[in-house]
Amino acid sequence: MKSRPEDLDDSTIVECLRVAHGFDIESLAYRAVGFGSHHWLATGRGGEMLFVTVDDLSSKRRDADDTTDDAFLRLAAAFAAVHALQHDALL
Repeated sequence: MKSRPEDLDDSTIVECLRVAHGFDIESLAYRAVGFGSHHWLATGRGGEMLFVTVDDLSSKRRDADDTTDDAFLRLAAAFAAVHALQHDALL
């Protein structure tokens, strides 16, 4: 996405990464790359870096009957497929 989401503060991302993943952020920079998702580059206090992706599940609904839960399940399946491919490649 070329523009930041208006309803998501950087502080929310910082706190989520700290609480859920134990990642202490030194800096967080929005990256206007790709399409369909929002991206940030998070740099930790020790110099480690994470590429952070946030998806708006409402925008991923296919039709009026599709739910954000359905969109989440499709996204989770896509990430699981990528993880499996990476794991298989390392064997």
